[in-house]
Amino acid sequence: QLNRCLFESKCGGANRSWDFEFVDKEDNDNLLFRFVYVKNKSISETRKILNKNEIERPISQSSNHLCQTFHGNTITTCKYLKSSKYLLTGAEDTQLIISKITNDKNSVNLIHEFHLQGHDSVVKCIDYYELNENEMLLVSAGGKANIKIWKVFLNENSQHNDSVNISRITNLYEFKRKLSQNKKNLNNSKNEKPWLYVDLKSNPDIRFMDVCMFRSDLTNDDAILCFACSDGCIRIFRYSVETNKLYLVSKYEYPKCLLCIRKLKIRINSIDRNYLLAFGTDGNLLFWKINESDNEKPQIIEKLNQSGINDVDIWQFSESNQAIMATVGDDTCLTLTKIEVDQNENLNTMSNLIKFEMIHSSAIVGVKFILENFLATVSKDQRLIVWEIDYKAKMIKPVKVYFINVPDVSSMDLKILEKDSIFQFLVVGVGMEIINFKLEK
Repeated sequence: QLNRCLFESKCGGANRSWDFEFVDKEDNDNLLFRFVYVKNKSISETRKILNKNEIERPISQSSNHLCQTFHGNTITTCKYLKSSKYLLTGAEDTQLIISKITNDKNSVNLIHEFHLQGHDSVVKCIDYYELNENEMLLVSAGGKANIKIWKVFLNENSQHNDSVNISRITNLYEFKRKLSQNKKNLNNSKNEKPWLYVDLKSNPDIRFMDVCMFRSDLTNDDAILCFACSDGCIRIFRYSVETNKLYLVSKYEYPKCLLCIRKLKIRINSIDRNYLLAFGTDGNLLFWKINESDNEKPQIIEKLNQSGINDVDIWQFSESNQAIMATVGDDTCLTLTKIEVDQNENLNTMSNLIKFEMIHSSAIVGVKFILENFLATVSKDQRLIVWEIDYKAKMIKPVKVYFINVPDVSSMDLKILEKDSIFQFLVVGVGMEIINFKLEK
């Protein structure tokens, strides 16, 4: 609660191997703090004697004064796990942390249960889908063309039937760009690893900016991973759960960096079909048929926004081939577009673009539909605004404005606590903030 540093050491950073422990001293008033880390190819140890009063709290309060370990740098992405009390966060410190939300009467507490490591650079995007009731696949990706795939094991809480706990997490797969590998080594390798030779040309600093993940239509054992990349490519991979291999299915090169990618599931001729929507730094939309051949190009719809599109959300009408798409970006503009996929599988804009300019005073980094006529936006101006939309009059009005404490906001997610009434916002940047919102119609 004091937010005071008790100890620090120039160890080289959290990416190194390190550990610590508290050791009781002979006198009951003090504790010995031992910190061990690897630096310059040697093991170093630092010790400090701390007074127990600085560490321990009274019995009437929770365990101790020490803050839980969390991200050591800007948090870049976040996502709620549906139907559970867990949330995911990835950051520039290369860590992926899974935290559990516990609600008291007057406060919301976070318990950081899993720290997943292994990325060489910033974690830019995360996504997941459920394999079955007890398992789900989780993908994390980011800088230096790193991809990691995890399996999350779930079990029901016996005390609360509506609660699900994560029992353990295993690392299934890791993809890192191998600059030193040569294709001729493929023939000499005993274990074929085709993912080592996926073409990621241009430069070694390719970033996966966004990802969407879903089950393959061809087989239930495969997952489709679609990436928007900093070199302007849309890359579609197929991951086989059974063989634990990753294959490049399709790729399209675009001259601008791609920032967002979303899946759109539409029913055409009584058949559910999956499509991709990708958005670039030029404000354009790329509409991509997932199962099409490499020589076909995606449909391009120009200038939804004046500049880069930072976030997108889609409100899809059930049993319909129509949806409403909201895009936000650096131009401080919110764009609403009604879209339709026709019988020829082309994307059409059903109505004129509705643009609301200067709704924030700085770049907008997040947008989420709450209901069909309510959505929320968050900006680097540290304001989260809930808007009510009047589609006939082509107007919006603010319903609620929150001034958030997180500087340099980078991402937002939304969770439904009670249907159509109570919602929970998760906002991350240099820190994290959770806001409960009650919608009064």
